[in-house]
Amino acid sequence: MVAADPVLPDDGAPEEPSFSDSEYNYVETATDEELVGDILRRKPSISEYDRCCVIVCGIPVVQEERLPKLKMVVGKIFARIHTNFNEFYPIDENGLTKGYCFLEYPSSEIADSATAILNGYVLDKNHTFTANLFSDMNKFEKPDENWKPPEPRPYHNINNMWSWLQNEKCYDQFAVHYERDAGPKFGPLSPFVSVYEYRKGQDPVQVTERHYWTETIFKWSPSGTFLVSIHRMGVALWAGAKFDRFARFAHENVVMLDFSPCERFLVTYALPENRWSEDPNALRIFDTMTGEMRRGFSLLSHQVSTNALPCWPYFQ
Repeated sequence: MVAADPVLPDDGAPEEPSFSDSEYNYVETATDEELVGDILRRKPSISEYDRCCVIVCGIPVVQEERLPKLKMVVGKIFARIHTNFNEFYPIDENGLTKGYCFLEYPSSEIADSATAILNGYVLDKNHTFTANLFSDMNKFEKPDENWKPPEPRPYHNINNMWSWLQNEKCYDQFAVHYERDAGPKFGPLSPFVSVYEYRKGQDPVQVTERHYWTETIFKWSPSGTFLVSIHRMGVALWAGAKFDRFARFAHENVVMLDFSPCERFLVTYALPENRWSEDPNALRIFDTMTGEMRRGFSLLSHQVSTNALPCWPYFQ
């Protein structure tokens, strides 16, 4: 048998055979899951990868040339959790580390343990770690694209906030929430709150009285500096000799509130719509003097069947 020479195209190169199914009108009916399902099941997902990654903040900021020494020091801490891990330290345009790093562990269980161990870990007197799973980043709200710096509020002078402590006879004050007739347009009974001076052996002297001062209850701060009123859209603080409004805090449908012992912070809690809905700011911590919300918490995992917290105060 004599083999024939291959037919060459015009440019002289041998023509490659075609393996296209379209030439034979063949249509593949099997899915990728049927053909290589075992391989696809081993493909890592983004969510699974995020669960294995930990963000550690509070890392010392050093020059890039000192990074190997930094890795050696903190790497010993990370290796106590599991020796198999990857680490990444971002560098800024000035060649300095950014004060945080990324860790990748073999499994989500190890990453959970690393988060619990590293969060709050004291490296030295100037550096304390905070650790979070990378997957938790998805729970944070995106910054508002239309955000604008808040305009300065006009200063409202309420004079001496502790005037009641300077009373010559040291009279204590107390408040009463009650109902009485407020006129025909308000119906037979309307809610009032009054503040009185207690004078032993005498009738109390009224300091101030307000109609609809609060919609539910009122509360004194621990040192008596503020009187808190609760409203549908939030809470308000009142202070000074005439109990002028000191600040407002936005939090709808508050059911619980409390102060830190030194009155620096106000804690409020509002029930979510139902037990299974998550409000990332159900519990809020405000700066009393500035009115700024310093932190919000979901507390979904702490709600009981009655859709309420198992204990209060929640922060002590």
